[in-house]
Amino acid sequence: MKSVSDRMSWISVAILMSMTAMHVGSAFADSDSDAKHLVGSWMATVTATHPPGLPPLTSLITFSPGGGVVESRRLFVPDSPFGTLIATPGHGEWIISDDGEILVKFVFLQQSFDTGELTSKDTISLALRLEESANGGYELTGSFNSVVRDLDGTVLFRATGTYEADPILVPRTSRDDDD
Repeated sequence: MKSVSDRMSWISVAILMSMTAMHVGSAFADSDSDAKHLVGSWMATVTATHPPGLPPLTSLITFSPGGGVVESRRLFVPDSPFGTLIATPGHGEWIISDDGEILVKFVFLQQSFDTGELTSKDTISLALRLEESANGGYELTGSFNSVVRDLDGTVLFRATGTYEADPILVPRTSRDDDD
Protein backbone atom coordinates (compact mmCIF):
# COMPACT_ATOMS: atom_id res chain seq x y z
CA MET A 1 0.00 0.00 0.00
CA LYS A 2 1.31 3.38 -1.03
CA SER A 3 1.54 6.15 1.49
CA VAL A 4 -0.07 9.54 1.01
CA SER A 5 3.34 11.13 0.47
CA ASP A 6 4.16 8.58 -2.30
CA ARG A 7 0.89 9.37 -4.06
CA MET A 8 1.53 13.12 -3.69
CA SER A 9 5.00 12.65 -5.19
CA TRP A 10 3.51 10.81 -8.17
CA ILE A 11 0.86 13.49 -8.61
CA SER A 12 3.56 16.19 -8.52
CA VAL A 13 5.59 14.32 -11.13
CA ALA A 14 2.51 13.90 -13.34
CA ILE A 15 1.70 17.63 -13.12
CA LEU A 16 5.30 18.56 -13.88
CA MET A 17 5.35 16.21 -16.90
CA SER A 18 2.06 17.67 -18.20
CA MET A 19 3.37 21.22 -17.87
CA THR A 20 6.60 20.25 -19.65
CA ALA A 21 4.65 18.58 -22.45
CA MET A 22 2.50 21.70 -22.90
CA HIS A 23 5.61 23.91 -23.06
CA VAL A 24 7.38 21.61 -25.54
CA GLY A 25 4.17 21.35 -27.56
CA SER A 26 3.85 25.12 -27.81
CA ALA A 27 7.49 25.41 -28.93
CA PHE A 28 6.82 22.85 -31.66
CA ALA A 29 3.63 24.68 -32.60
CA ASP A 30 5.61 27.90 -33.15
CA SER A 31 8.18 25.99 -35.17
CA ASP A 32 5.42 24.26 -37.16
CA SER A 33 3.80 27.63 -37.88
CA ASP A 34 7.09 29.04 -39.18
CA ALA A 35 7.64 25.91 -41.27
CA LYS A 36 4.14 26.24 -42.72
CA HIS A 37 4.89 29.79 -43.88
CA LEU A 38 8.43 28.90 -45.01
CA VAL A 39 7.60 25.91 -47.23
CA GLY A 40 7.36 26.99 -50.85
CA SER A 41 9.36 29.04 -53.33
CA TRP A 42 10.98 32.42 -52.76
CA MET A 43 12.82 35.04 -54.82
CA ALA A 44 15.83 36.47 -53.01
CA THR A 45 18.27 39.32 -53.33
CA VAL A 46 21.73 38.32 -52.13
CA THR A 47 24.06 41.25 -51.45
CA ALA A 48 27.71 40.68 -50.55
CA THR A 49 29.13 43.07 -47.98
CA HIS A 50 32.51 41.32 -47.83
CA PRO A 51 34.34 41.51 -50.12
CA PRO A 52 32.87 44.85 -51.17
CA GLY A 53 32.07 45.65 -54.77
CA LEU A 54 30.32 42.45 -55.84
CA PRO A 55 27.01 43.07 -57.62
CA PRO A 56 23.77 41.85 -55.95
CA LEU A 57 22.57 38.45 -57.09
CA THR A 58 18.99 37.25 -57.63
CA SER A 59 18.32 33.73 -56.41
CA LEU A 60 15.35 31.36 -56.39
CA ILE A 61 15.03 29.00 -53.44
CA THR A 62 12.46 26.33 -52.59
CA PHE A 63 11.95 24.97 -49.08
CA SER A 64 10.34 21.51 -49.06
CA PRO A 65 8.40 19.96 -46.18
CA GLY A 66 10.74 17.83 -44.10
CA GLY A 67 13.82 20.00 -44.58
CA GLY A 68 14.94 19.76 -48.21
CA VAL A 69 16.06 22.88 -50.06
CA VAL A 70 16.89 23.60 -53.71
CA GLU A 71 18.42 26.91 -54.76
CA SER A 72 19.13 28.22 -58.22
CA ARG A 73 20.69 31.33 -59.65
CA ARG A 74 22.25 32.13 -62.96
CA LEU A 75 24.12 29.01 -64.01
CA PHE A 76 26.56 30.83 -66.32
CA VAL A 77 29.12 32.89 -64.38
CA PRO A 78 31.25 34.86 -66.86
CA ASP A 79 32.90 37.18 -64.30
CA SER A 80 34.22 34.72 -61.69
CA PRO A 81 37.68 35.28 -60.17
CA PHE A 82 38.45 31.76 -61.47
CA GLY A 83 37.49 32.34 -65.09
CA THR A 84 34.18 31.60 -66.77
CA LEU A 85 32.21 28.97 -64.83
CA ILE A 86 28.96 27.10 -65.02
CA ALA A 87 27.26 25.88 -61.88
CA THR A 88 24.64 23.38 -60.80
CA PRO A 89 21.61 24.34 -58.72
CA GLY A 90 22.28 24.14 -54.99
CA HIS A 91 20.94 21.25 -52.92
CA GLY A 92 20.78 21.04 -49.16
CA GLU A 93 18.78 21.15 -45.96
CA TRP A 94 16.98 23.59 -43.66
CA ILE A 95 16.00 23.44 -39.98
CA ILE A 96 14.39 25.80 -37.50
CA SER A 97 16.57 26.27 -34.40
CA ASP A 98 15.26 26.39 -30.85
CA ASP A 99 15.27 30.21 -30.97
CA GLY A 100 13.26 30.30 -34.22
CA GLU A 101 16.14 31.04 -36.56
CA ILE A 102 15.96 29.27 -39.92
CA LEU A 103 19.32 27.66 -40.64
CA VAL A 104 20.00 26.60 -44.22
CA LYS A 105 22.97 24.89 -45.83
CA PHE A 106 23.32 23.97 -49.49
CA VAL A 107 26.08 23.14 -51.93
CA PHE A 108 26.43 23.71 -55.63
CA LEU A 109 29.16 22.45 -57.92
CA GLN A 110 31.13 24.66 -60.28
CA GLN A 111 32.90 23.62 -63.45
CA SER A 112 34.99 25.29 -66.12
CA PHE A 113 32.90 26.65 -68.97
CA ASP A 114 35.74 25.94 -71.41
CA THR A 115 36.54 22.34 -70.44
CA GLY A 116 33.50 21.19 -68.47
CA GLU A 117 35.88 19.99 -65.75
CA LEU A 118 34.63 20.11 -62.16
CA THR A 119 36.71 22.79 -60.43
CA SER A 120 35.13 23.65 -57.09
CA LYS A 121 32.14 23.56 -54.78
CA ASP A 122 30.45 26.48 -53.09
CA THR A 123 28.90 25.84 -49.68
CA ILE A 124 26.31 28.41 -48.69
CA SER A 125 24.99 28.88 -45.15
CA LEU A 126 22.00 31.10 -44.43
CA ALA A 127 20.76 32.35 -41.05
CA LEU A 128 17.26 33.72 -41.61
CA ARG A 129 14.23 35.08 -39.80
CA LEU A 130 10.68 34.73 -41.09
CA GLU A 131 8.87 37.99 -40.46
CA GLU A 132 5.53 39.50 -41.35
CA SER A 133 5.91 42.01 -44.16
CA ALA A 134 4.23 45.40 -44.44
CA ASN A 135 1.66 44.00 -46.91
CA GLY A 136 0.49 41.32 -44.45
CA GLY A 137 2.49 38.48 -46.02
CA TYR A 138 5.86 37.14 -44.99
CA GLU A 139 9.48 37.83 -45.86
CA LEU A 140 12.82 36.23 -45.10
CA THR A 141 15.71 38.37 -43.90
CA GLY A 142 19.14 37.48 -42.64
CA SER A 143 22.69 36.76 -43.66
CA PHE A 144 24.66 34.43 -45.89
CA ASN A 145 28.13 32.94 -45.80
CA SER A 146 29.71 31.47 -48.93
CA VAL A 147 32.87 29.35 -48.95
CA VAL A 148 34.28 28.16 -52.28
CA ARG A 149 36.71 25.23 -52.05
CA ASP A 150 38.70 23.44 -54.71
CA LEU A 151 38.43 19.67 -55.08
CA ASP A 152 41.15 19.17 -52.44
CA GLY A 153 39.22 21.26 -49.90
CA THR A 154 41.44 24.35 -50.04
CA VAL A 155 39.46 27.56 -49.51
CA LEU A 156 39.59 29.68 -52.66
CA PHE A 157 37.08 32.40 -51.82
CA ARG A 158 34.80 33.62 -49.04
CA ALA A 159 31.91 36.06 -49.12
CA THR A 160 29.39 37.23 -46.53
CA GLY A 161 26.43 39.55 -46.71
CA THR A 162 22.70 40.05 -46.48
CA TYR A 163 19.81 37.94 -47.74
CA GLU A 164 16.24 39.14 -48.34
CA ALA A 165 13.47 37.09 -49.95
CA ASP A 166 9.78 37.33 -50.80
CA PRO A 167 7.52 34.35 -51.45
CA ILE A 168 6.44 33.45 -54.96
CA LEU A 169 2.68 33.13 -54.59
CA VAL A 170 -0.17 32.05 -56.81
CA PRO A 171 -2.40 35.04 -57.60
CA ARG A 172 -5.67 34.90 -55.63
CA THR A 173 -7.56 36.09 -58.73
CA SER A 174 -6.55 36.40 -62.36
CA ARG A 175 -6.36 40.18 -61.91
CA ASP A 176 -3.72 39.81 -59.15
CA ASP A 177 -1.08 38.53 -61.56
CA ASP A 178 1.35 41.39 -62.14
CA ASP A 179 3.88 39.51 -64.30
